[in-house]
Amino acid sequence: FMWIGTNDGVNSFDGYSFKNYVPDINDSTAISGRRITAIREIENNKILMSTADGALSVYDKRSRTFSPVSINVPDSITHEFNGAYGIGLTNKTIYVGFGNYILKIDKETQEQGLIGIDTRRKFPNLNISRMKFILLEDGRNMVIQLNNRAFGVLNIATDEVEITRWRQGSISDICAASDNEFYLCTTNGLKIYNISTGEIKDASILQRTPVQSITKDANNNLWLAYDNNHLMEILMNSIQRIPYVQSTDTMISLDEAFERQVWVKNYQHKNFT
Repeated sequence: FMWIGTNDGVNSFDGYSFKNYVPDINDSTAISGRRITAIREIENNKILMSTADGALSVYDKRSRTFSPVSINVPDSITHEFNGAYGIGLTNKTIYVGFGNYILKIDKETQEQGLIGIDTRRKFPNLNISRMKFILLEDGRNMVIQLNNRAFGVLNIATDEVEITRWRQGSISDICAASDNEFYLCTTNGLKIYNISTGEIKDASILQRTPVQSITKDANNNLWLAYDNNHLMEILMNSIQRIPYVQSTDTMISLDEAFERQVWVKNYQHKNFT
């Protein structure tokens, strides 16, 4: 199945037809929220979904039912958990972004903890509008895109988050590159950031071309959406440019699908190919 989060519940697609899941106050096995913000498979048979109103639901593929995830936080900060922005994973832990806080959930014990993102003191005007999590290849650090002008680096061992303001164009997407580097898709081209040194360098391709999205397929090949309506696949020894057949003014985003395949989302026409 492909799962698609929308403003009106979540849709599953089996290759032939769509099925829509929405909240139902009379059904305890229905999804908890309506506006979906993130979807991640957390186990072989379970999918975690977050919503804009802060609800979390786990879908069980075997029973085909949803179950809510209770969020245990102090009463004094419950107002900070009105909306969930993204989900990150390591082998042992689930991370759910709630703006100024990250909820940690131990996969085995389900024990919860909180990581504070201290933006108010250092960056008082920072508006967190999304939280895309990517785990770097050594598994020690996780990068979090906070909006189109800032990102944070979470140290998995210490739970400390170091925030960086980005000043070289607008950020549209991020992707792991190595143990201590990650790609940034920006309006000024594809960049590489080193979290150890803070060094920023241009990638060897698309140095001045707006890049909208980046992902890796099941074979670890890199795919890029650039210049609004073009695709590029980077294999080990070659680059393949793939013209995108939709309208020329359409922005697209990418997500991993299968071997040498990716899902392409067309923002203007709201379809997938």
